[in-house]
Amino acid sequence: MEQIAALALLAYSSFKDIKTKTVNIYVTMLFSIAGIVLHMLFERLSILDICGGIGVGMMVLFTSFLTHNAIGRGDAFIIMAIGTLLGGYDTMVLLFIALFLCGIHAFWLLMIRKDDKKTEIPFAPFMLISFVLYMVLR
Repeated sequence: MEQIAALALLAYSSFKDIKTKTVNIYVTMLFSIAGIVLHMLFERLSILDICGGIGVGMMVLFTSFLTHNAIGRGDAFIIMAIGTLLGGYDTMVLLFIALFLCGIHAFWLLMIRKDDKKTEIPFAPFMLISFVLYMVLR
C-alpha cells in the first residue's frame, strides 16, 4: 500500500515538475498525512522510522536554505512525504540513487549538450526512476 502511494506521489510530482517546474505542496502534505495515518492504523513502521524519513527530507530542506534554493524546497517536501510512507532507510537509499542519476544527467547536460551550469533540472523524475529501480531490484 505504501509503495503504491509513493509511486502515485512521485508520478504526479514528476509530471508537474517537468511541466511547470513546481511541486504541489498540498498534494505532498496530503500524502504525508496519509502515510502517518496508514502507519498508525497498520503499524508497518515505527514512529522512529517515520521520523527518520522526515529527517532525510529536513536535511534536504536545510540544504535548500543553505544553497539559496539551488535544491528546490518542493523536492524536500516530496522527500519528507516519501519518508512518511517508506521510512528513513528506504528514503535515504532513494535519495542517493536519485542524486547519482541526476548527477549523470547534469554531466551529460554540461559536457555533451554544453548547457549552462545554471540550467534547472527537475528532481522529482529522478526520484521516480530511483523508486522504480529500487522496487524492482529489491
